[in-house]
Amino acid sequence: MSRKDPPPVPIAEALRELRLRQKLTQTAVGRRDGAPDHRTLSHWETARKAPSLRLLTGYLRALGLNFHDLQDAIDQVDGTAERRIEKLAGQVDRLARVAEDLGERRLPVVERRSGRIDEIAAEVERLADRIAALESHFAPD
Repeated sequence: MSRKDPPPVPIAEALRELRLRQKLTQTAVGRRDGAPDHRTLSHWETARKAPSLRLLTGYLRALGLNFHDLQDAIDQVDGTAERRIEKLAGQVDRLARVAEDLGERRLPVVERRSGRIDEIAAEVERLADRIAALESHFAPD
């Protein structure tokens, strides 16, 4: 991965988590010796740019941390993401069942609900897309 390539999302989220655990702003970290400035931190934490090894080392030292702490944070973020994916998958399943159930019970008297059925179907599609995006970010290589 080159510095211009975005980092994997778990790394970006882990960097943010490490900073927030110490209740620090990006600006406060950027003022510490060896740490990159707040703009660089913002790019890392939003997965727009990947940190160089030198700057990442400086960042961790500025927080009083090491690479083991970073790995622990990445593992924690990955677990959180997996739980989010499972939760979204459950929501998609429930919405799909509701949409299907409403579609089967559709009577002339309930025609005014057809807009709601379409909304539910659209929400199911959006959640399925979000799950697919999360799975692609967290898929093992």
